[in-house]
Amino acid sequence: MKNGKILILALLAVCLCFLCACAAASGIETDEDGGTWDYNKGVYTDPSGKKHQIESTGDGSSSSGSSPMVINSGETDPVAGVKKNQDGSVEIESGTGGVDIQVKPTAAPMTDEEWQAALAAAAAKNGKDTPAVWKDPATGDSFTVKVVYMGIGRSMVEVNGEKKLVNTADMTWKTEAPENKVLAVVTSRQVFLHKSPDRKSLNIKQIYRDSVVRVLATGKNWTFVDHAGDCGYVLTGTLDFYTNDHTEFEGGWLSLNGKITGKGRIQVRDIDTNKILEGYKPGTPVTVFDILVDYGYAEIDVEGLHCYVKLDCLTLERSQAADAG
Repeated sequence: MKNGKILILALLAVCLCFLCACAAASGIETDEDGGTWDYNKGVYTDPSGKKHQIESTGDGSSSSGSSPMVINSGETDPVAGVKKNQDGSVEIESGTGGVDIQVKPTAAPMTDEEWQAALAAAAAKNGKDTPAVWKDPATGDSFTVKVVYMGIGRSMVEVNGEKKLVNTADMTWKTEAPENKVLAVVTSRQVFLHKSPDRKSLNIKQIYRDSVVRVLATGKNWTFVDHAGDCGYVLTGTLDFYTNDHTEFEGGWLSLNGKITGKGRIQVRDIDTNKILEGYKPGTPVTVFDILVDYGYAEIDVEGLHCYVKLDCLTLERSQAADAG
């Protein structure tokens, strides 16, 4: 029985090698982006289905792609195209033609007037300053508020012209998202807020990693959000979603040497990578979710970021109250 299994595996291996050899001999190869290189026909089909002529740039003339290859779209983009190297890697070349592979064609920069007009057009299309309602738990009164920044636990809003740190769970806004996805945190280093659900549409702005956004509608590929009053689309895969029901937290401040006043900057870090995100002044209010004593960090919200801070750079409200007493 054992010898029979070995024989079957050997036959399968031979068949697999034969199929791979046939694929290589056919001169057709699919890259990791989903594009197809047909060396026999000299055509590259990009992931969108658009075809481009392949031009060899190396010494060899092999049609199997052993020499570097360039695709030329004939467009007037100063980015020439994409060069495929012998090791299978791809690099962008400079020249007179090109294909857009997450690289925008170079164009004259917008004037300030053009940029403001583009932002106004985006705001007209998507809305501006999504209205939010805050219900004061002490009185039961409701107020339409302007959001300064969002947090998973507490958010800064303007109530009757005055800034106030309120529990996010006491806020509501118009959204088509399900209850478990009305808040989100950006998880990628570079996320752009687009005017439309299209990579090539206007980049309204960059949203930084660990930023908290309000979700207005969800989709498989794109999610419609509001970030500090700017509404637009971000890729769904760049977000972690939350339910707006977080009430177990404690207030506090960033502090330096135990003091919540004075000069200096206190660094906060990304939860997943522990990389430094931003620096804040002592006395900046924070919302504390968890104290990780073994690691020396606390999980916090601070001015629209959901992140970590070192415990020795944190003063809790209860500690301050104890010192005052």
